[in-house]
Amino acid sequence: MTSIFAVHPVRWDRCPVAAADPLCRLWLTFQSNRGLARNTLDAYSQGLEVFLRFLSQQQLSVPTVTRVHIGAYLTSLQSHNGYLSNATVQQRLTVLRLFYTYLVEEGICQKNPTAYNGGRALVPRHRKLPWVPNEDDWQTILAAAAQEPIRNRVMLTFAYDAGLRREELCSICTNDIDPSRRTIWIRAENTKGRRDRVVPYSAASGALLAGYLDHRRTFAQKRGPLFLSESRRNYSAPISIWSWSKIVLRIARRAEVPRFTTHTLRHLCLTDLARAGWDIHEIATFAGHRSVQTTLLYIHLSGRDLARKLAAGMAEVHAQRTRMLAEMTA
Repeated sequence: MTSIFAVHPVRWDRCPVAAADPLCRLWLTFQSNRGLARNTLDAYSQGLEVFLRFLSQQQLSVPTVTRVHIGAYLTSLQSHNGYLSNATVQQRLTVLRLFYTYLVEEGICQKNPTAYNGGRALVPRHRKLPWVPNEDDWQTILAAAAQEPIRNRVMLTFAYDAGLRREELCSICTNDIDPSRRTIWIRAENTKGRRDRVVPYSAASGALLAGYLDHRRTFAQKRGPLFLSESRRNYSAPISIWSWSKIVLRIARRAEVPRFTTHTLRHLCLTDLARAGWDIHEIATFAGHRSVQTTLLYIHLSGRDLARKLAAGMAEVHAQRTRMLAEMTA
């Protein structure tokens, strides 16, 4: 039986300063051994790399950092990088919070300089609704995508039908597809929440998939990763998330819809499910969300609850006006 526990190595070449620091190297290796996703490891290592470069400039070591230094670090993020989104700053802080929690537990530091103070976060969290295209944008995107090779069109339809993250999409294997039921098995090791789930795809996607599989057999006979590269450099190798991002960027530029990204298709799918009246727990299960708080974003974005309240309120107002008219004519 094949284990679903995948260990991804830390890409030390991308974080040379963090790699040279014994504490950072120990913590990142520990996170790798835990079986964290490759993207998560990249985010952790990059976060520590940026932080250690700041410490080097300030002639500070990891154990001597205080909340004052963390405040100066936050200021440096903005001054050196221009405007950073609230989400990016929160990500940088989360990495440090986890790192220093580990150092406190190991007895290396006495306090965590990033810990919440009296229940208040160092930086307020801004929760913004995800962007989804309107109907005009969507038609333009589809027209631009129609010019893509069949593999890319299948990937785009799968990403929308099943609300897939890019790593989930690029990791699909031929054995994960059940054409008789039109479902895809999303393996736990490729998900953010580390949970298996089975999601459907449409009949239109099934027809595209059949055409792509015929094309795939012309250069790859073996089963395995579904979506393969056809470039000279990586011929018949599994397509990477970076390649998929470039494809979507090309479509966005061709459509002149710059806000269109790989995650837009997931946002649109979950919003459409909310508009269709799906229960919040059903959407959370479909999306693989650990918490329904994340799913709530799509309920809000769909305007479903507000529309219901407005309809109920207007009905009450209408009934009241009708009664008043009836009283006037009595």
